[in-house]
Amino acid sequence: MPPFFQVMKVKVKLFTLLRLEFGVSEVELEFEKEPVSLKEVLHELSKRFGEKFLSKLVENENLKVGTIILKNGKNVLELDGINTLVQDGDELSLFPPGGGG
Repeated sequence: MPPFFQVMKVKVKLFTLLRLEFGVSEVELEFEKEPVSLKEVLHELSKRFGEKFLSKLVENENLKVGTIILKNGKNVLELDGINTLVQDGDELSLFPPGGGG
């Protein structure tokens, strides 16, 4: 890796049941390449928190119905979904599907 390479940092905020279940409201991830896909970010989070984390948001390699993920305030469903590219300094907000009845 060249000496001028800078690590890419992404801030991820967890909301509602994710925050309660995993006991953290915010995490900063570092990647050695830029950009990365949202899918790669979610898999990195599952390495930290376990497969249960990923299963809350993803089903069959797609976002679960009702999952809301914002990249810098914009819904990724309006971008490229789970394939949305994430770059240095981006902020992701993760909201799992709501329950109720």
